[in-house]
Amino acid sequence: MKSKLSLARTTRALVVLLVIGLLGIAAWLYHPLPQNPDAATLAAAAGQYHVEIIRDQWGIPHIVGRTDADTSFGLAFAHAEDDFATIQGTVAATRGVLARYQGKAAAPTDYLVALLGIWETIDRRYKTDVPDDVKAIASAYAAGLNLYAARNPQSTWQGLAPFKAEDVVAGFIFKTPFFYGLDKVLGDLFGEQHQAEIA
Repeated sequence: MKSKLSLARTTRALVVLLVIGLLGIAAWLYHPLPQNPDAATLAAAAGQYHVEIIRDQWGIPHIVGRTDADTSFGLAFAHAEDDFATIQGTVAATRGVLARYQGKAAAPTDYLVALLGIWETIDRRYKTDVPDDVKAIASAYAAGLNLYAARNPQSTWQGLAPFKAEDVVAGFIFKTPFFYGLDKVLGDLFGEQHQAEIA
């Protein structure tokens, strides 16, 4: 009788330890998305830009800025007003985190960003190779997106803001090969019916 009681206690203790261990592993593996910055932080850079966005009778934005950077800021805000979800998808894809928001079907895009070394290129060459006037335009565009995100937090994907100038430049690096048919080549290699040999 004593051995059955001892066996039952040992079994319960092992089950409790197993549950605690599994909960510990789950807590260690769980990485929630970071919170977006507060509205004041996101909107902080907006005050340096002077732009007017006038929408005509068809809703088309006409953007008037004193400088190219001002106009870029206004363009980003107008773009976000028109289709913020697509812009966020593009930023997430460019960062290589689209699957975080759209599931495993987006994982090949994330892999491609890593394969092409987009962020390694940005980290290595953004400060030295991107002209200052282009950086100013990219920073202004990011500031326009951030202002929109500050005013529309419910529409902003968690963990995606703040938007940065590097996101804008990285987006061009990532998308440019597709203008020259990279998507067709990849489709031929990896599509349902392989039309090209993989060496």
